[in-house]
Amino acid sequence: MAILSERIGPAARQLMWINAGLLTLMAAAALFLTISMKSHQSEAEQWDEAFALVAKTRFNTVQVQQFLTDYSLTHAAEAKAEATAARDAAVESLAQLGRLLPEKSTQAAGLGSQETTLFQVGERMAGAYIGQGKEAGDALMKGPGGFDEASASLARALEDLAGEILETQQRDAADLERLIFLAEWVLVGLAVLVAVTVLALLRAMTRNVLGQLGGEPADASQIVKTLAADQLDVSIPVAQGDDTSLLANLRTLQDRLRESRVRAVENLRIRIALDNVSANVMMADNERNIIYANRAVMAMFRNAQQDIRKDLPQFDAEGLLGANIDAFHKVPGHQARVLATFTGTYRSTLDIGGRTMTVVANPVLDEQGQRLGSVVEWADRTEEVSVEKAVAGLVEAAAAGDFSQRLDATGKDGFFRQLAEGIN
Repeated sequence: MAILSERIGPAARQLMWINAGLLTLMAAAALFLTISMKSHQSEAEQWDEAFALVAKTRFNTVQVQQFLTDYSLTHAAEAKAEATAARDAAVESLAQLGRLLPEKSTQAAGLGSQETTLFQVGERMAGAYIGQGKEAGDALMKGPGGFDEASASLARALEDLAGEILETQQRDAADLERLIFLAEWVLVGLAVLVAVTVLALLRAMTRNVLGQLGGEPADASQIVKTLAADQLDVSIPVAQGDDTSLLANLRTLQDRLRESRVRAVENLRIRIALDNVSANVMMADNERNIIYANRAVMAMFRNAQQDIRKDLPQFDAEGLLGANIDAFHKVPGHQARVLATFTGTYRSTLDIGGRTMTVVANPVLDEQGQRLGSVVEWADRTEEVSVEKAVAGLVEAAAAGDFSQRLDATGKDGFFRQLAEGIN
């Protein structure tokens, strides 16, 4: 079976393909949006992690500053150890940032060097405070290239990095928002187009169906029911030029049914006439099976049945209908060939059980000349032949000078009885 039925109609088929294309575009747009959102989500998570690493680095940088300052004041080894741990944590965070964002790896490496430099300057500052006094320590803290300057430089670099990451996050978020907005409108637009094409498709299919029906389905159904009830006078409206719709075909069927009804009435009249004529008439189909026998021929065979059974023991006058006419002939094959090929009147005489019968057959043809069967007229000439033979014997005896011969009038009726009595 075809994917799209040929009976749907060209316009409906085009709309179906357009609708299928739009649905495909909707699916592609939805898939693109899903993939893009996942990609942006992954990038957003990556930037969030990077921002967290920068924040951790800034925290540990502050810790380095605080613990080195504490070490300068307290000379406590624990403060130096804490400062060292904070530096290592800050350097590791920057290393992780470089691995997470390869495009920031150089910048992260530079910040790592600054972290190391800050720690080294802080160590020298603490050494000056411890070994040389406050003035020497303050010089390394506040002087050019000192601890405060290194701290401020690193803080600004980390702040700039955090700003870059934040700006990138915001830009990606804005891009994602625009993408979602665009995708939503694309999907809405495609959905509207799909809805419009579906409505157009339904309209086209409805018009196509109505075109095939030729009218409203309810009207067509009612007309079919009316015709099925043999009410052939129903009016069937058909549009001008319509010769293919259901209603157009129903009107054609209606016309043919009317013609068939007329023929049926004519055939019934003919059958009634044939049933009541005195001629002995039967009809056989192309296989020579008897399909009709009028009353006269049935009476003839009932009257001759006992004699016919002398040659045809199975003969039954009441079973003539449906029997094959070949059974009346001594050579059925010859009879079959003759009746299958004859084109004009065929006459034959049959002697059955002492009965003499004549058969006059004619082919029955339709308007196109196709053979429908045969019509056969029977005549029982037994009595006539008997009289003919008796008259011939009487004439022969008279010619020989014997005028004592007489015709036997016993069992004779009508003309033959009058003939016998007149000659006698």
